[in-house]
Amino acid sequence: MAQSQFALSWESYKSNVCSGFSSFQQNGELVDMTLAADGHLVKVHQVLIALASPYLKQLIVSVPTQHPVIFLNNVSHPTLSLILEYIYTGEVRVAAENLSAFMDAAKSLHIRGLENITDSGSSTTRTETSMNQSNMDNTRSFKKIEQILPPNAKKIFVNVSADSGMVAVEQANVDDSMHDYSDRMDDTEHDFDYDDDDDNKTVDTPSKPDHETKTAANVGAQEKLDKMNLQFTVSIRGALQIILNRYIYNLHSSQSTGVRRWRCIDYRNRKCLAFVTTQGNVVLNRANPHNHSFHDKKIIDKIEKNAVYSAIDDVKDLENVKTHTKKGSDSSDFVSFLQGYKCDPAVKKLQEYIRIDTSKQENVELSVQFWRREAAKLGLPFKVYRPGRLPVCITTLEGSKPDLPSILLNSHSDVVPVDAELWTYPPFSGHIDDNGILFGRGTQDTKGVSIQYMEAIRRLIEKNVTLDRTVHVMVVPDEETGSFDGLIPFLKTDDFKSLNIGFALDEGITSTDDTMFGTYVDKRPWQMQFNLQGASGHGSSIQKQTVMEQVQTLINMAMEYRNQQLVIMSANSPIDYGSYSTLNMNMLNSGIANNVIPSKASAVMDIRLSVDQNISDFEALIDSWLAKLGNKTTIKFIRRVEKSSATVVDESNTYWVALRDTVKGLGFKIVPAVCPATSDMLLLREIGIPAIGFSSRTNMVSRMHDVDEYIPVDNFLPVKNCATRRMLFYFAFLVLINLCVSSTIPGVQNDPAVKRLQEYLQIDTSDPENIDNSEKAVNFWRRQAAELNLPFAVHRPGGLPICVLTLIGSKPELPSIMLNSHSDVVPVDDELWMYPPFSAHIDEEGNLFGRGVQDCKSNGVQYLEAIRKLLEKNITLERTVHVTVMPDEETGGSKGMVPFAKTKEFQALNVGFALDEGMPSSSDVLYALYVDKRPWQMKFEIQGGGGHGSFLKTGSVIEQVQTLINTAQAYRDHQSQKMKSKAATDYGGYTSLNINMIKGGIAGNVIPSRMTVVIDVRLSVEEEVSEFQSVIDSWMSKLGKNTRLEYIRRMTSSTATAVDDTNKYWVAMRDTLKSLNVTVLPVVSPGTTDMAEIRALGIPAIGFTTNRKTEIKAHDVDEYLPVETFLEGIDLYAALIQRLANLP
Repeated sequence: MAQSQFALSWESYKSNVCSGFSSFQQNGELVDMTLAADGHLVKVHQVLIALASPYLKQLIVSVPTQHPVIFLNNVSHPTLSLILEYIYTGEVRVAAENLSAFMDAAKSLHIRGLENITDSGSSTTRTETSMNQSNMDNTRSFKKIEQILPPNAKKIFVNVSADSGMVAVEQANVDDSMHDYSDRMDDTEHDFDYDDDDDNKTVDTPSKPDHETKTAANVGAQEKLDKMNLQFTVSIRGALQIILNRYIYNLHSSQSTGVRRWRCIDYRNRKCLAFVTTQGNVVLNRANPHNHSFHDKKIIDKIEKNAVYSAIDDVKDLENVKTHTKKGSDSSDFVSFLQGYKCDPAVKKLQEYIRIDTSKQENVELSVQFWRREAAKLGLPFKVYRPGRLPVCITTLEGSKPDLPSILLNSHSDVVPVDAELWTYPPFSGHIDDNGILFGRGTQDTKGVSIQYMEAIRRLIEKNVTLDRTVHVMVVPDEETGSFDGLIPFLKTDDFKSLNIGFALDEGITSTDDTMFGTYVDKRPWQMQFNLQGASGHGSSIQKQTVMEQVQTLINMAMEYRNQQLVIMSANSPIDYGSYSTLNMNMLNSGIANNVIPSKASAVMDIRLSVDQNISDFEALIDSWLAKLGNKTTIKFIRRVEKSSATVVDESNTYWVALRDTVKGLGFKIVPAVCPATSDMLLLREIGIPAIGFSSRTNMVSRMHDVDEYIPVDNFLPVKNCATRRMLFYFAFLVLINLCVSSTIPGVQNDPAVKRLQEYLQIDTSDPENIDNSEKAVNFWRRQAAELNLPFAVHRPGGLPICVLTLIGSKPELPSIMLNSHSDVVPVDDELWMYPPFSAHIDEEGNLFGRGVQDCKSNGVQYLEAIRKLLEKNITLERTVHVTVMPDEETGGSKGMVPFAKTKEFQALNVGFALDEGMPSSSDVLYALYVDKRPWQMKFEIQGGGGHGSFLKTGSVIEQVQTLINTAQAYRDHQSQKMKSKAATDYGGYTSLNINMIKGGIAGNVIPSRMTVVIDVRLSVEEEVSEFQSVIDSWMSKLGKNTRLEYIRRMTSSTATAVDDTNKYWVAMRDTLKSLNVTVLPVVSPGTTDMAEIRALGIPAIGFTTNRKTEIKAHDVDEYLPVETFLEGIDLYAALIQRLANLP
C-alpha cells in the first residue's frame, strides 16, 4: 500500500535564498573566494560565481586552494560591483554611460544571461537587466527605465577592511533621501571637506518619497539594528557623540534628512575604521570591526557626570549641550573655547605659517616675509643674516640689562618633505578638524613652537612685563638636512657673537602624558649614502652579482644591527633614549624601467649613535659591511658627528634649576633626557652654550616627520583654568657631472645604412609619451618610405603611432610577410655610459653605441636596407611584405600591438608569417625564438609607520621590504640553481626573477611611510600559473595587510610556433640560413615580445636577429653592436625575405 506523502512548499524560497546570500556577502559570512579588480578585493561565494559563469567555474576548479583569489584584468571596480549585484540578486540597474563597460566585462567573463543580450528598449537614461528564473542559458534582453531609482534599489560598495586585511561588501536598501551618502569602509578617502569655520558640513539631498519598500532580509536586519541600545553624549570639546554596544563614536557628517554618520573616537589614534549611520534615534547601518577594546571606562565617566542621553533631541543643540554639562566642568570651558579658537589670531598665524611649504627652498623668502611682518606688528627689531645660502631671521626683545647674557629661543623654518597622498588633509593647508585638531607639516617640528615663542612675547609686552635679559627669537633654515646652510656658518660670524647668548631653548620631545622632558644632549647622527653597483641587463635574464643582491646583503646586515639595538631598547626604560643606537633605512632607490635589471642602487641610512657607542667600534662595523659588499660599493657621509656635548642638568646650572623649579611649582614634572634625534643645540653646546630642548606638547602622540602631523589647538593655546599652568610654557620659551673621442673605421661611418641607423638611434624614444620624439621617429620612417617609393601608413589604435611600410607583391592575395620591430627603447642612466646613450657613437674598434642598437632599432633599419637591396636588384617578390614599427613594446604593448592586432587595418595586412626581434648570440649559432616566456611584472606598495629618523619603530616599511627582498631572492636563488642544471640555451627551463625598481623615502631623516618594489618575473614553460599564483599569495600573506599588489603585466598563457617540417615558413628560414653556412637553433625566448600577441591569433611567428658573436647588451649600460655585424645582417635578411616572400 502506498504511503501517504506531504508536499511542503517554502513560498518565499527564492527571495529568501537571494537575500540570504546577499546578506552573507554583506557581512563576509561563509565567503570562500576573492575577486580582485582595479586594486580592490571582493570576497564572494564560489558556488554562486561558478553557477553564474562557466568561465570562472573553470578557473575555480583549476586552483587547488580552499580560498582562491582570481584577478580580473580590464574590469573596473564599479563594473565588478554591478556584475556582483546581478549575480546575487538576479537583476541590476546600469547607467547608460556605464552599459558598454558592463556588457564587455560580462561577456568576457561569460556571465550567464548577459553573453548574448539584445536591446529591446527605447532611448532613455538607465538600463535594467534581469535574469530569467527558468532558464539561465537563454538570450537575455534589457529594458531602459527612468533615471530615479525606486526605494528598494540596491547599491554595492566594496572596500578593504584595515583591521583584518580582508574585504567586506556592503549592500544596503536605499531610498532617494539617502542617495548622497555612501558608507564605504575606506572612509578616509571620502571625508567631507570641512571649511575652517564649519564643524560639520550639511549635504542637501532629495526629499524622501511617500512610500518605502524593503526586502524580507533587510526588514529583519533593520528590526535587529533598531533594537540596539543607542545613546547620545557629548565630548569634552562639546562635540556630539553616540554610545553603541560599549563603543563611543564622534559625529563625522550629517545630512538635511537627519541622516548622520559617526566614526569611532579612536579613528585618529588607532586608525579604527568602525562607523555607524543613524537617522534620528534609529541605527541604519554599522560596519567595520573595532581594532581595540571597549570604551567602558570613558562611558562610565560620562554616566557618572549625567552626560548620557536616550534621545538626540536632548543633546544635538550646542546650547543644550551647555545646559546639560555640569557647571564648572572642563567640558563647559572647552565648549566656550572651541567656539572662538578658529578665529584666534595665534591660530590664524600658525595656519598662515603652516601654509608656507618650506619643504621647498624656493619658498624660503615667503617665510622671511612672514617673520618680518610679525616683528613689525610688535615693534621689535628684525634682522636677516645670510652666512650660507639661506636666511637666518632674528627678532629681538631688548632687555633692561643688555649687558647680561641673552636668552635664545630657537626654532627652524624648514620642514621635511611629505607624501601628500597619505595624508588625511593636505599637509600645507593648516586644516582644523571638528575635534579641534590642527593638521600640517611642521605643527610639531617646529612651526608650532615658533609661533608660541612670539605669542609669549606678545603677551609679555601687553602686560608691560620688563625683562632684564635680552631675548632673541631665532628662526634658522636647513636644520632638517644638517644646518650646513644655516646655523653652522652663522656660528662663525661676528653677528652671532654679538648676540651674547647665555642660554638657549630649542625644540623638544612630545610627551604622551603630563611629564615634560628637558633634553640636555643629542645623539650623534651618522647619515650615510651607500652607492652600490652590479651587473645589469634584460629583466628576463638571471645575471650574477646584480645590484639587488648587494642591496639584499646591505639590508640584512643593517637590519641585524637594528634588531640588536631593539633588544637593548626593550631592556631599558622607555625614555632611556641614549642607551641604544637607532638605524633606519630611509631612502632606497634603484631601477629605470620594469624590465631592466638596474646597474646601480643607492641606500640612505640614518643612524643616531647611543651615548656610550665607541666611534672606532662603529667605524669597524661599517668597514665590515663595505668589505662584504665589495669594492664596487662606495659610501658617502651626508652627516657624521663623532662628539656631542651635554648641558649640565644639576644644581650647578642656574638656567636648569630655574626651569625645573618653575615646572615643579606648577604641578608638573620635568625629566632630563637624551634627545633621540639631533637638533641645532648640538652645535651650540659644542661652543660652550648651555642649551635645553623643551616642548609644551603633552598628552599627545608624536607625529614629527610622520603622516598627519598635528597639534590639538587646546595644546597650542592656553585654556581657561589652565592659564597659570600655560604661563610655564611662556617662561620656558623665554628662560635652531663628458669626454667624447671621435674615431672612424675607413668606409664604415660613411656607409648610408650606418648613417641611417645612427640617425634613428639619435632619436630618444625612451618615453613613448614624448610626442615630439615620437613624431620624429614617425617622420624618420615616412622619409625612408618616400625614398623607396613605398606606401606608408600610420595607425593609432592605442594613441601612439604605428608605422607600416609596404612592398606590394606580385600576388597580393597570398598571405603577407610581416617584418616587425619596435621604436621604443628602455630608459637609461646616462651617467654610467661611456658615451652618451643617444649619440650613436662609433668607437675605434667599430662598435656603435646607443640605446636600442640591439633592442631593436637595428632590426628595423636592417629590414629597410634589405628591401632597398632587393629593389636595387629588381628582384620580384610574390608575397607582399609589411615592415611594421610598433610603439610601447617595452611596457607591454598595451598602446601598440595589443590594440592594433584587433583592428580591421591589421586584418587587412593578411599576415601569414611574422619575423620580429630575436636574441644576440655569442657564438656562430643564431637563435630562432618560437615561444615567449610569460611575463609577470608586479608592483608591491608597502606601507608602514613613518616618523622621525631617530626612532626605532617596529612595523616599519623597511622591515617589510627586507622580508619581500629576502623571500623573492630565495625564490630567485632556487631558479638560479635550476638554471645551472639546464643547457645554456634552455631559457624555458627556469623562471627568471629580478627586482628591478625600488622607490621609497622623502628625506634622509624621515622614516618612510611607504615604499614600492617592482619585480619582473618571466615564467618557465613548465610553470603552472596556479602554482606561481600560490607563491605570490604566500608572499602577500607574509607581508601582511599593509601591502598592496598591482600587476603591471600578467600573462597566463603563451602560444608556440611549430619549428618542424609542418611549418613551411620555418623550413624556408632554416634552409636559407643553412645555405649561407649559418646554423639556427630553436629556443624559448627568455623575454616577451610583440609576437606573443601574433601567435595568439594563430599566426606563426619567429623572433630572430642576425647578431652573432655579439655580447648581449639589451637593456644594459653601454648597449652596442659591431658595425660589421649590423652590415652582415642586412645581407642575411635580404636572403630570408626573398625566400619567405616567394613561398607558394
